Amino acid sequence: MKKGQIYEGTVIDINFPDKGVVLTKETNKDGIVNEHYVIVKGALPGQTVRYILQKARAGKCKGRLLEVINKSSFETAKPECANFGVCGGCSYQTLPYKAQLELKKNQVLKLINGVAGENSYIFDGIFPSPCIWGYRNKMEFSFGDEYKGGPLSLGLHKKGSIHDIINASGCRIVNNDYSKILDCIREYFFKRNIPHYNKNTHTGILRHLLIRRSASTGEILVALVTASGLENYMCGEDGSIVQDKCSIDSNNTFYNVIDYKNASYMDMHNSPEDSTNTSIQKRNEKPGDNLSCNNICLREQDKNNITQDKQSADNIDKSEKSENYKNCLYELGTELQHLQLEGRITGFLHIINNGLGDVVKSDETHIIFGKDWITEEILGLKFRISVFSFFQTNTKGAEVLYSCARNYIYGKPAYGMGNLMGIYGIQYGTGDFEKEDSICIPEGKNQENTVKNINKVLKENTGEINIDVASVGISGNILKGNMEINTDNNLEEIETQNIETDNFLEDKIVFDLYSGTGTIAQIIAPVAKKVTGVEIVEEAVEAARQNAEYNGLKNCEFIAGDVLKVLEEIDEKPGFIILDPPREGVHPKALKKICEEIKIPEMVYISCKPTSLARDITELQKYGYSIRRLCCVDMFPQTGHVETICLLNRIK
Repeated sequence: MKKGQIYEGTVIDINFPDKGVVLTKETNKDGIVNEHYVIVKGALPGQTVRYILQKARAGKCKGRLLEVINKSSFETAKPECANFGVCGGCSYQTLPYKAQLELKKNQVLKLINGVAGENSYIFDGIFPSPCIWGYRNKMEFSFGDEYKGGPLSLGLHKKGSIHDIINASGCRIVNNDYSKILDCIREYFFKRNIPHYNKNTHTGILRHLLIRRSASTGEILVALVTASGLENYMCGEDGSIVQDKCSIDSNNTFYNVIDYKNASYMDMHNSPEDSTNTSIQKRNEKPGDNLSCNNICLREQDKNNITQDKQSADNIDKSEKSENYKNCLYELGTELQHLQLEGRITGFLHIINNGLGDVVKSDETHIIFGKDWITEEILGLKFRISVFSFFQTNTKGAEVLYSCARNYIYGKPAYGMGNLMGIYGIQYGTGDFEKEDSICIPEGKNQENTVKNINKVLKENTGEINIDVASVGISGNILKGNMEINTDNNLEEIETQNIETDNFLEDKIVFDLYSGTGTIAQIIAPVAKKVTGVEIVEEAVEAARQNAEYNGLKNCEFIAGDVLKVLEEIDEKPGFIILDPPREGVHPKALKKICEEIKIPEMVYISCKPTSLARDITELQKYGYSIRRLCCVDMFPQTGHVETICLLNRIK
């Protein structure tokens, strides 16, 4: 095989994350058939694909997918997104949800069994996401163009491209509110000819758009990210608003320049009383009316004052110029506020980022209106989430994830999620499942009794679903249809499962390492002596402290710093550790500290990247730890990503 050549082959297997193993056969000049195994990302088992070979080394070949020639027999679902195949995300849309879960489960088990050994632990199955569409509570979009020199676009990267951006309006993994906001903002800047930022030349203005939407409250936070210099496009040299870029209506009833120093945007919207500089009246408009700038009407006697202010603009300083261009963003803010949304926009931010890298960060953050956070609720606790806070992107899925983790911490199987709240460990999904699907239950002495009792519960709750008796090949349980059930324990044990901890943690200090905004720490806090969270992002730590106070939790402490350094400096010794690291996993030195010096007897590891988890398990086994239980939670339907939770015990 030669690099740069185009080949065809059949996908015979898949490795995490979403890497198809393609078998390609070549016949040489002597008539001998040679078989080559090539890794092609984005290819699904059973497909026949065409690819271009990128790497050709002994024992390791890599190709880039060009075309799916024949679909897999598993691909029986119709993609719901108009950009499927063009957009770089949601590559599993052609798979029914059951097949997606099976594929993810098998990829995780292949990795973990490869390092821990098959049947060396209890596998509690894969738990489906409660919602398989519109589930994301955060999205990061990019400004750009779909082709070089094309019109402004706002959305996601085209598949296989680092430059081309396709409009993401209509994206199906988020609420429709996102599409309305995207359309509004893209249209606003398109009309004003504001250029997007060019990553190669480092010129231009518009960079990213971040949107967070609370699944529990409907609050929406919108953050516009630009390079500095937006005022040069929105304002004239003297700092005044350029009228052909920020329109004023023909009769001059509304003004974009409302730069009285003591009147903020929210003052103008929330207070009809006279201000110290001018009389401001709130205009009564219906949502959807064509409003300019601030939705504010100035009385006739104030027009002369505005004219005088404009005449004195020759001496305007940079800060005043900045205030003027902000008024154009107020105009955009008003348009956003008058969108017909299911939720409501409670904050609009302008973030300035002058970094050269294509990452979202803040050199300056300005609140155009509202607040810079939203409130989300998980398992009865409330959390304030800022624009850069780490928080699980699937709120309903996070409740399943943290319920599983909580039960593992309590020393129980991953039961108790879903509509039935699982006295029988049932997970009732809300995906597209056929009514005739059944639950598979492993063979055992209580199988018939288990079936009888679960059918009783299901009939009371669903009225339709019926369980058939079947056996399961691999340890643990299997998802079939719209239920997930674990029957590793017998019926008597299952019936006694509940959320009580039997005082397991009441005298223990729990360390939540890589704690983010402190979600899992605060879920555990009510039943622990103390929970200490460690997180390197200071903003997340401050948010965690505020959230703990917000939830009335007195036994939570959050420390800002590198996990390894904090572990070296802290005097307290934990009785339990929760690991929830970023995608790259736990630093080897931190693992050594936990295992050799702290010698924690057991821990729960929550992983968003199974390959990192498998690597860390290999290291943990060297220190005498082994997996006791493991489960998967699908937080990312339509994609190849999955969360994995495992309970580890020290055995020597």
